[in-house]
Amino acid sequence: MKGWLQYTAVVWLSLVLLPAHSQLYPCRSYTVKDGLSSSIVFGMVQDTGKYIWFATDNGISRFDGKSFRNFTTKDKLSHNSVTGIFVSDDGSIFASTYGKGIDVFRNGKFSHCDPGPGAPEFLNDFVIRNDTIFSFIGNNFYIFPSCTNDSTRSQPLTMTITGSFISLFLSGTGTILLSSSTGLFSYCNGQLKDYAMPAGMTGPVYVISEDGDGNLWFGGRSEIFTADQHSGNRVIQMNLNDKQRIKCLLPASGNRLWYSVVNLGLFCHENGIIKQVGPRFGFDETEINFIKEDHEKNIWVGTYGKGIFCFNNLYITNFSTDDGFPSNYITDIVSDGTGKILVGTYRGLVVIEDGVITGPEKISSLFSDYIWELSPAGDSSTFVVTGDSSYSALVFRGSGLIPVPPTSVCRMGKSGRIRGSWYNYLIVSEPGATTDSIILLGEKKEENFVYNRINSIVFEPPDGIWAGTSKGLWLLKNGTARDFPGDTVLGSCIWEIKAGPAGNIWIAASGGIAVHSESGFKKYCETDGYDLSSCTAIEFDDTQRAWIGTPGGLYVMKDQKLRFLTRNSGLISSEITSLHFDAKSGNLFVGTVQGLSVIDLEMYDSYEYTVPRLYFMVDGFPLGPVTGKIKIPYRESHLKVSFSSVYFRNPEAVSYRYILQGKTGEWTETRSNTLDFAYLGPGNYNLMIQARGENNVWTEPIQMPFYIVPPFWKTTGFIEISFLTLLLSTLLLVWVRYRNAKKRMNEKLALTGKITELKYQAFSAAMNPHFIFNSLNSIQHFINTKDTFSANEYLAKFSRLIRMNLDGAGKGEIRLADELKKITAYLELERMRFGSRLGYEISVNDNINPDKTLIPNMIIQPFVENAIWHGILPKEKGKVGLSIEKDEDERLLIKITDDGIGFEEGKKNSKPNHVSMGMKIITERLEMIKKEPESESFVRVTDLGQSGVPGKSGTEVRITLPVYAYTVAG
Repeated sequence: MKGWLQYTAVVWLSLVLLPAHSQLYPCRSYTVKDGLSSSIVFGMVQDTGKYIWFATDNGISRFDGKSFRNFTTKDKLSHNSVTGIFVSDDGSIFASTYGKGIDVFRNGKFSHCDPGPGAPEFLNDFVIRNDTIFSFIGNNFYIFPSCTNDSTRSQPLTMTITGSFISLFLSGTGTILLSSSTGLFSYCNGQLKDYAMPAGMTGPVYVISEDGDGNLWFGGRSEIFTADQHSGNRVIQMNLNDKQRIKCLLPASGNRLWYSVVNLGLFCHENGIIKQVGPRFGFDETEINFIKEDHEKNIWVGTYGKGIFCFNNLYITNFSTDDGFPSNYITDIVSDGTGKILVGTYRGLVVIEDGVITGPEKISSLFSDYIWELSPAGDSSTFVVTGDSSYSALVFRGSGLIPVPPTSVCRMGKSGRIRGSWYNYLIVSEPGATTDSIILLGEKKEENFVYNRINSIVFEPPDGIWAGTSKGLWLLKNGTARDFPGDTVLGSCIWEIKAGPAGNIWIAASGGIAVHSESGFKKYCETDGYDLSSCTAIEFDDTQRAWIGTPGGLYVMKDQKLRFLTRNSGLISSEITSLHFDAKSGNLFVGTVQGLSVIDLEMYDSYEYTVPRLYFMVDGFPLGPVTGKIKIPYRESHLKVSFSSVYFRNPEAVSYRYILQGKTGEWTETRSNTLDFAYLGPGNYNLMIQARGENNVWTEPIQMPFYIVPPFWKTTGFIEISFLTLLLSTLLLVWVRYRNAKKRMNEKLALTGKITELKYQAFSAAMNPHFIFNSLNSIQHFINTKDTFSANEYLAKFSRLIRMNLDGAGKGEIRLADELKKITAYLELERMRFGSRLGYEISVNDNINPDKTLIPNMIIQPFVENAIWHGILPKEKGKVGLSIEKDEDERLLIKITDDGIGFEEGKKNSKPNHVSMGMKIITERLEMIKKEPESESFVRVTDLGQSGVPGKSGTEVRITLPVYAYTVAG
């Protein structure tokens, strides 16, 4: 039976002795406040993904080490009270519900299992083998389908015995065993047969279990047996009363046997010693429903009303004041060479021998004070640095205890010693010397004299002394003393100095770790991402590993690789004060501010350091390996990814790192199990995630390759079509612009020609041929009548008018003053011809400066000429008026009036279809400069004879020039 055989000697357990071994194993507890659906827990299984499922009085809870996912009737459970749970080979979860039969969880949902007619609806205990459910009620044994297919349900097979069944067990070989009030049975080949009980076992069997070697274990009312080929081998015999019996049994890894006793609690049989685990957790007052071991070798205990307890990292055992320590603050630890472990505490010395703790009150009042340091003194004697000033030695159970005043001490040769003090002094007692030598470290300065405490001393033969002080390291060698001021490690507070493997000297300081060898000092302040500052203790085991204590936890260094243990790993506290390796037991003793932790290094090394199991999560359920590439629409490119790690030993130690290939090029560490990538661009990506636990080893990455589908406007086809469309649009736009430019050029040329033509016409209108002909006749008349003066005057005025018209003929705009001069010259010539028959008047408003106002050229004279020839001359006598002013909108108002026959009467006297060319030309020119073609015309002609005023006759021509149609020079 391999390892178990050495522990199968008969052990008689007396209830009086039970509390003697009640050390505290590392334990975590979970109740409703932690997310568990109910604190009444009936059963537990671990599925193929290593998630743990608990059957509770309020549904089923699935646990990954950090959080619970609960299932109730809202998730299609038949009833919230789940009394039994089992996992089949294919990973399906079967649950027995209270009075509602069995439900099964597959493909992320629950469904009811219909075993057919006649199947019982109330099952507490059941197992599944080969798609068949086996269970019992009372003295009836039931066999029915497990609902893995849709075949026709038949009547369950029922077998009956005398007495009543108690428990049901499925062994690793597939054998179904049943215990009953009358003995053991096995089901094989469709038959229920008697199964031989272990020799020497009597009475009913209450529980059956199996160890890792395939050996069966049986728990009776007050005894536990194991069987090897049915030869009995009694392991434990207890003295129990009628209200007590063995209920749960688990032969676990590490050669530990866990079991529970009704009304007495939880026990662990280890190395021939029975430890009562229950009292600290109230197990003696609580019914224990199951004891299970998971794949990480954690022990799970389910209770009725107190939730779940997980005993993890069982290579650690913890001691505190509950076990007899006078104080939880441990100052130093040492082995005395005879098998005893001496533990210094804040309130005295403690001795541990064969698991028995002896406190200072039984050792000596001499060692009930604060213990500063413990150091081997040779043979089986130990220096005890204490506040007591007595130097008398004490022998305690064969060990010599030598008190030494503070603050530190080390052995020098066979009988010498070196002591340190508060006062910068080293006191050296050399072998054979009659007096002590006193060495002052540095200069005596009052401000730091007292406070520079010497914390640790190491003698390095033949004459080297290493002294660690609160102000740094001192090295005395070859008659010289050296310190290291300013050094971040060696100049900081030195807590411990220790000779390590290969003769190296290791220094634990508040600045980190320093290792001295022949090549000098090597320092460690940060290694493998861990902070090694504030080191308090150093120790080495028999494999030359360095154990480093800090206020934040315990580091294990081998080949510069680290592991990290904390309170979450099972230590009684993370704040480490001292370390000691006991070669005899192979245990590492860890002193903390909350008690003592003992690490069984053989068991520690045999522990399989499992890494967290990592899964992508979808709707709260683990997703299997991602095969192929996931396509994600661009509208869903704000990606949120959830993942979960299954790790129960130390879930707080789990950390993650990820890399998103296609976006980031480096690993990023995180504690969160959710990643949020905002609006990823189109393209190929691959998300890789790793996890690590307290062993500092990263898991193999889980991968999720995916492709963000680009929007249609970013696809190659769309880009090509868009390019062609853009190209065609550009060509079309160029062609349209070319055509419009050509059209505008043609229009401009036509407009230029039109303007030139209008200018010519306007000039021609200004130089009316009739006017010129009549003017020459007038000059001839004055010559023929010998009126030389009038002829000369007329000719001079005529020539000036011709000159002014010629000067302004090519201009688009002309000064109003020049225009008025031409009109005045024209009127004077006409007046010389017609005499008193023609009168005229010109007026300009004072708010107009004719010299600075520019108006379109040749727009007034033709209207003045029309007023004379078509309005006044047919009447024989009349007057022409010209007035220029501005209105409130700054428009220029030009009015040409006459008191002739009127506009309508003048048209009657004109030739048929006659159109005044002067008026037509001016109107067209003014229409060209209009900004709003639909606006009112610039020229308006009014017949004054039709105004309704008696005796009123004549014509008024009004030319209105908006602000943009004329210019005022600066």
